Amino acid sequence: MLNKKLMRTAKILPLILIASGVFTLLNMGCYFRPKAPATLRIIFTSDTQGMMTPCGCVGGPRGGLAKRATVIAEARESAPGPVLVLDTGNFSSGFMSNTEILKTQYIVEGMAAIGYDAVNVGRRDARRPREGVSSYNSENFPLTSAFFTYNDDDTGEQKYSYPTRIIREVGEFRIAIVGSTLDAFISPNDLGYQNDPGSTAEDLYNTLNDISVRDAAQMILVISDLAVTWQSATIAAERYPQASIVIAGEAAPVEFRESKSGEQITHPILIPRAVSWGRSVGVLDLELTESGGISSYNLEYIDLNEDVEDDPAMLEVVDAYLAAVDAQPQDIPQVRQTGYLGSNACRDCHLYEYEDWEASRHAGAWDTLESVDRLNEATCIPCHTTGYAGADQFPSRMVPHEYMSVGCEACHGPGEIHVQFQEWQIYGELTGEVRGEDLVDPIVLTPPESTCLACHQPPYDEGWSYSTKMSRAAHE
Repeated sequence: MLNKKLMRTAKILPLILIASGVFTLLNMGCYFRPKAPATLRIIFTSDTQGMMTPCGCVGGPRGGLAKRATVIAEARESAPGPVLVLDTGNFSSGFMSNTEILKTQYIVEGMAAIGYDAVNVGRRDARRPREGVSSYNSENFPLTSAFFTYNDDDTGEQKYSYPTRIIREVGEFRIAIVGSTLDAFISPNDLGYQNDPGSTAEDLYNTLNDISVRDAAQMILVISDLAVTWQSATIAAERYPQASIVIAGEAAPVEFRESKSGEQITHPILIPRAVSWGRSVGVLDLELTESGGISSYNLEYIDLNEDVEDDPAMLEVVDAYLAAVDAQPQDIPQVRQTGYLGSNACRDCHLYEYEDWEASRHAGAWDTLESVDRLNEATCIPCHTTGYAGADQFPSRMVPHEYMSVGCEACHGPGEIHVQFQEWQIYGELTGEVRGEDLVDPIVLTPPESTCLACHQPPYDEGWSYSTKMSRAAHE
C-alpha cells in the first residue's frame, strides 16, 4: 500500500515541480519585464542658446521661456498618459562674457521651474571652462552626457563627468535617457580646451548595451544636439540599434508633421530637433505594446509665436533677469572702427538709395529689438546696429543714435574716407591738390558674402541664401 502511494507521489511530483517552475518563471518575467504604459508623450525643446525672451530676427518675435512654459503646461495637461520633458542641449550660448554667464543662471532657473526629466549637455554648454555647467545639475534640471568630461589642463586628471544616463520609471517600466553628441569626430577645440568628448561610436554602443542589461531599461531615448543633415543623422542613429528613439539632426520646420505605424516605423526612430533658439516645442505621442515596443507615433511642432500667451510665473523670472542685466556693469569691447558717419550722411548724394534703404528691414532692425523688449540683451545689439557686428556683445546704452539699425555703412563700409575721396575728385583735380597715397575710396558697391554672414548665419537666420537675398536687397 505504501509503495503504491510512493509511486503515485513520484508521478505527481514532477508535475508539481514543473508547475512551480512555470509559475516562478512567469513571476520572474513579470518582474523583469514590467508592463509598459499604453501611451507615452515626449515633449522636447532644442538650442535655447540663452534666449530668455522672444527672438525677432527672422519671421517676427518667436520663442522665449514664458511662451514655452505655457505650451509645455498645456501639453502635459492634455496628455492621455505619462509625459517626459526633454531638452537636446545648448541651453546656454557658450559665450563667456559676464552677461552670458548671468543669463545662463536665469535660463536654468526658468527651465528648472518648467521641470525637465533630462537635459543634454550640448557643445555650447561644454565650452564653459572649469566647473562647466555641472553646478546647475538638479532634480528638475538633470544633466546627462555620455563621455563629456572635464580634465585638469595641467595633469590631465579627470575632475568630473556628467551622468551618462538618467533613468525614469513609469510604474515599474524603466526608461533610460542618454545625452550624446552622436559624433566621434568632434575636435576638442570646438568645446574648449578643458572639455573632452572622449567617446567613439563603439563606446556609446557598449554603454547602451550596459544600460539595457545592468539598468534593465526597456526603452532607451538618445537626445543629441547633433545638427547635421537628415541623411547624416540617420547614419549616426543606425549605429545604435538598442535605442528606441534618437532626437537629433536638422531642426524641423514648425509646420512639419509625421505619423507612422506598424511596418512604417524604423528602428531606432529618428526625430528632428525643434527650431533653434527655442522657437518651437516638439510633441511626440507614442502608442506602446505591453513589452515597450512602439506600435505607432504622431509628431508635431508647436510654433511659439505671438499667439501663445506668456506664463505669468515665468514672466517674473524673465523680468528679474532683465533687471539684473540692466544693473550689471557691461563689458565694453573696443570693436567699432572709426570713420562711420551714419546713414543720414549718405542721403544728400544718394537720395534714391537712401529711400530704398529706409523702407527695408535693415532700417527697422533697432525697432525690432524694441518691439520684443531685447534692448537689454547685449548679445543682440551688434547685429542690429552699424559698426558693431564683429562683437559678441555690446550694451545698447553705448550705441549712438545714428548707428542704431543696420545702415548704409554696415554693408558698404565706413563713409568718412569715402566723402573725403569724393570731395578730392570734385575739387582736388580742379585746384591741383595732390591726393595722398592713403586716400583710397573704401566703399564696396556690392558687399561680399562674408560681410552678410557676420549676422546672417544660423541660428540667427536659418537657411539664408546670399544670392537670393542680394538680388532682393540690391538698389535698382
